[in-house]
Amino acid sequence: MNFNYQITEQDYFNAVKLHQRNRQRHWQNEVVIFGFCLLLGFFFVFNADNMKLVGSVVVFLFALIGYSIVVNKKKLKKEYQYNTFLKLPIALSVTDEGCLQSGEDYQVLLRWEYIYRYIESDQYWVIYTTPSLMHIIPKLSVSESEQQQFSEILKQQIGERGKLDKTMCNLNARKANNQK
Repeated sequence: MNFNYQITEQDYFNAVKLHQRNRQRHWQNEVVIFGFCLLLGFFFVFNADNMKLVGSVVVFLFALIGYSIVVNKKKLKKEYQYNTFLKLPIALSVTDEGCLQSGEDYQVLLRWEYIYRYIESDQYWVIYTTPSLMHIIPKLSVSESEQQQFSEILKQQIGERGKLDKTMCNLNARKANNQK
C-alpha cells in the first residue's frame, strides 16, 4: 500500500490537540488541583470575609487558562511556520517491515516493533515511536477502502494494546493496558 500526503497547519494543530487529549497524565497534577480546590473551599466555607479573595483567585485562574490556550495556539502556529520539514510532501509505503516514509532528501523506516502506540481519529492516524515523537498521517490523503485497510494493518502489526481511541480517557487507557 502506497499513498502521498502533506501536513497542513490545520492538520498539525488538530493532531497536537489529539495528542494532548490522549497523553498519559501523572497523578501529581490531580493532587495539586485537588489541594488547591480544597484550600479554596476552606476559605469559602470558614471565612466569609475572604470572599473577595476567593473571587479574585477564581477570575485569575480563568484568565490564566484563557491566556495559556491563546499562547498554545500561537506557539503551534509558530512551530509549523518555522519547521520546513513538516510542510514537505511525504510518500508512505506500508510493508511487512513497517511504514517507510520518504521525502525529497530522506527515508525513514518505522519498524512495526518500534511503534508502540497509535491514535486513530476520524481525521488522522498519529503514530508514536516515543512518547513525544509522533508521525501524523491525514486520512483525507487516502481512499476509504485504504483507510480501512491501513487501520487493519495497524491492528495486526501493533495490536489493540497500542491503540488509543480518540474518545478514550486516561482511566480507560490505563485499564485497557493493564488488562492485556
